[in-house]
Amino acid sequence: MLSIEECKLAINKWGKSRGNFEEVKKQLISAVESVHEYGIYFTKVDQEILVNYKGNSKRSIFINNEDLSKREIEVLKLICDEYTSQEIADKLFISKRTVEGHRQKVIDKIGAKNTVGLVVYAITNKLYTLPDF
Repeated sequence: MLSIEECKLAINKWGKSRGNFEEVKKQLISAVESVHEYGIYFTKVDQEILVNYKGNSKRSIFINNEDLSKREIEVLKLICDEYTSQEIADKLFISKRTVEGHRQKVIDKIGAKNTVGLVVYAITNKLYTLPDF
């Protein structure tokens, strides 16, 4: 596996061999660093689209918008932080099965199809804020 510095050097060498690609290089380096540090990369445009998606009522992907309990929001935020069901259970002093129940109840309430839908819902409803990259 290459280190982040080795990746930067390879990208610079590639960019120089193909002409002036400074902006592409910067974005690619930013993406590599973000994935290395956070495990995910969103451009500023991607972040704005996610945050503003819910504002367009014609494009809502969720069946309903029932209020979530404090515990459901807690579980949802930890899901967004990539905690496993067992890690969430340990952190909240509940069973893994209870965590799975909360997850399923939130899915049912908002009409999401899977965990990705939960994350999109949390971001678009400002229950979870993406880290700055």
